[in-house]
Amino acid sequence: MLKVAIIFTIACLLLSTNAFLSIFPFLGFQGRLPHGIIYLEGVLSVLSCALFLTGSTFAFLETLSANNRPIEFYGWGFDYASVESDVEKGSMVDSANDTTRVPPANDLHWTSSLAAFFKHYRDIEPPALEDEKDRKPLDFTRSTPNASRSAVPSPQRDTSCYLDLNFLASLLFVGGSFVYLMTSLASLATIFTTGTVATSIRYPQLCAAIGFVLGSLILLLKIQKERQGRWWKPAIRVLGWHVNFWNLLGSTGFIFCASFGLLTTAHWADLHLNASYLWGSWGFLLASALQCYKARHKKAYT
Repeated sequence: MLKVAIIFTIACLLLSTNAFLSIFPFLGFQGRLPHGIIYLEGVLSVLSCALFLTGSTFAFLETLSANNRPIEFYGWGFDYASVESDVEKGSMVDSANDTTRVPPANDLHWTSSLAAFFKHYRDIEPPALEDEKDRKPLDFTRSTPNASRSAVPSPQRDTSCYLDLNFLASLLFVGGSFVYLMTSLASLATIFTTGTVATSIRYPQLCAAIGFVLGSLILLLKIQKERQGRWWKPAIRVLGWHVNFWNLLGSTGFIFCASFGLLTTAHWADLHLNASYLWGSWGFLLASALQCYKARHKKAYT
């Protein structure tokens, strides 16, 4: 989680720098800025959006790993079937000194691969049967005796991650970051061709900002429900609540930024566009800094 927070912090630093450059002309620094500063703004926007997408992807993968989302590995079925067969045949070794016959229970997790299967079982010779007709085919659905049931892992499929709020919020952040990266690339292309940013890219930016708002709000309400017992009661003493609060505030700034960008005829809309852009980037920067601190002090803050 620390590397994700660092990636988000670097992305927010680039985003805040870009926001400062965009609002300088409205502060009386128009003549002091070099010509063609808009090209630098477009490049910074692409870099920050690319880092946002990278960090969101890492966070999404960590969410899948934390929820043990099932993945169909061949080794899982083979490991389970082999141990189940050994248990039914009475070949489970109880001696503490002999540990080469059957791998420990921790190695029987569903993430075992086919290579791990050969690694653990290549030296195992199954007991010979007196008659070939007595050999029973492996049955994955066959139940084991009650005495040895605790030694065999259950192959039940875990589907809790599909309804998990962390999974949904991470998915929204990944989708929003992808849309922002595509729009930043499109705006950079229009800058190099026409010298201005096309108004049409504000529509997908608005959709991406709404996704950010929903993701931050879901995590915020989830923390409030878990820590305070009420979804509407703020958990001010929880550092994770402050992270999601500032993410929500920054996402709201991006919504205003895209909304004001659709009003191209009004000069005041252009000013509020860049002010909202600065507001949103600083909200995300503060949230990323808090996330870095939280990741470095996992035992003190949750």
